[in-house]
Amino acid sequence: MASGSRCKRQRGWELEVAKSTPCQKEEEQKEEGSNPLCQRLLQLWSQGRLSATQVAELAHLAMLSGCQHKDLLDLAKCGSFGSNVGNCHRDMTTLCCKNMKLPEPKNVNVPMFDLKTQKEITGEAAVLLPHLLFSNLHENYPEEFDRLFCPQDSSAFWHGVEGAKDPRLVEPLAKSGKVLSPAKTIPIYIHGDGCEFHSRDSLMTWSWGCLLCKDKALQSHLLICAMPKSCSLPTTWQNIDMWLAWSLTALTKGIHPTKDPWNNPLPEGVLKDMAGKPLTKGNHRCAVWAIQGDQEFYSNVLKLGHWSSKHPCHECDCQKATFKKTPCPLGKSWKIIKQEEQQFEYISPQQALLVKRSNHPLFSIPGVSTSLVRGDALHILYSRGVGAHLAGSLLHYICYFDWPKRQAVNPSKRLQLIFEKIKEQYTLMQVSSRLNNLRLSMITDPDKPHKGYPVLEAKAAEVKHFLPCLQRILADVLDDDDPVHVQMMDCLTAFNELVALFDSIGAFPTPGEFDRAENLAKRFFDQYSGLHDWALTKGRKLFNKTFKTQRSVP
Repeated sequence: MASGSRCKRQRGWELEVAKSTPCQKEEEQKEEGSNPLCQRLLQLWSQGRLSATQVAELAHLAMLSGCQHKDLLDLAKCGSFGSNVGNCHRDMTTLCCKNMKLPEPKNVNVPMFDLKTQKEITGEAAVLLPHLLFSNLHENYPEEFDRLFCPQDSSAFWHGVEGAKDPRLVEPLAKSGKVLSPAKTIPIYIHGDGCEFHSRDSLMTWSWGCLLCKDKALQSHLLICAMPKSCSLPTTWQNIDMWLAWSLTALTKGIHPTKDPWNNPLPEGVLKDMAGKPLTKGNHRCAVWAIQGDQEFYSNVLKLGHWSSKHPCHECDCQKATFKKTPCPLGKSWKIIKQEEQQFEYISPQQALLVKRSNHPLFSIPGVSTSLVRGDALHILYSRGVGAHLAGSLLHYICYFDWPKRQAVNPSKRLQLIFEKIKEQYTLMQVSSRLNNLRLSMITDPDKPHKGYPVLEAKAAEVKHFLPCLQRILADVLDDDDPVHVQMMDCLTAFNELVALFDSIGAFPTPGEFDRAENLAKRFFDQYSGLHDWALTKGRKLFNKTFKTQRSVP
């Protein structure tokens, strides 16, 4: 450079860029765009599987390993590269959520129990109103809206419902069995359940989502509200339930409300600004088509029939004997699982709308009734359901085969021999959800094995995949010449074939598939009922009939 010429002196990163070679610049350009590792770390953080501190540490380690992506650098900076871990969550929230265009939750004043003072106080519960989230996603995140709510599939779904002549097609959703605006009406579910919070408490959680979404639960369930059960009082959820029903009513109508849940003027803010406007520019709306949860949620939260009450079922008039052992009317006992012996009167969706069986605000939504409360297959079939009772009884029978005499072979040894064969079948059938161990304590009380009814204590997926393997093992173990053994095998076979059929059919079974499902279900219940009666004659507590057994009749 000529002496005396004047130029700007380059410093810091500008000098490094000037010195970088074309290859280095290409590598830097490759680092632009979304980083899969960064996306996965943020996903795990948002789902609560990793803490902000762990995400920042992993991002920092990735940088030290040579990855120089800008997004990873931003994550690693949270908490000042680990020097101030207490600020990791704050920094990560600021980094990732500062430009988020989602609606703020509605803070609802509710009475709650203060665990520190042991007194009743008034606190705030954050409720993410479904109709606001629905409207906001459509406006600001149209791609995410399409992924979560699948509006392109709505017409086909409702045409399938109409073709099946579903009796739940009632006003204002439909008229004369035809859905109004099927291309603009999105079927949704409402889900309520307790979930793990910490070792001494659980969270009562409400969520919702689209029935057509094919994403996993953690990616498709949209949170509404959660409250620790230890802080909840009988009156805690009253205001929350009112706001929830109010918001879902707006979703059903497709229009932002003009009054609050108590028909008062709306407060200043977003709710008042949007009052009277369509939720989306395309005039989309939602229809509550399923209310999901377990029996505890239905009984204790929705205030439907309790399993220990005289009238436990909201779908029919089945009964239980009272504490005085007053017998049920002929054909009305919930323990009757043979279809030809039942005399239950089932409640139609039209009857459910006219005669409210619960005063929960959820059933004040237009068109929503107890007919939309659906049995939970996870609990009914597997998690202490009929499949778990069937597996427990069959294993108990094999382990205590010599009953009532002294067992020639120790029951634990028999069970371990069975489990060794099960593990071989796991490999042959390429089962992913496996039991890691099988002990007598998972079936019965080893010290008092004949005192109570056996049931296999395992996760739902483990029970589901265990039963087909057990079927193969018992085919070699049980005697074909013994009528009871033949009945056991036929009961287990019918159950497994029914589950396989459920997995193979689509959202709308063909008439042939429906008939086959009914026949398999009847075959299973008939054989299970026969095995229950046989066990009674032998004085053995096997093949228990529980309320879940009755609820699983299709």
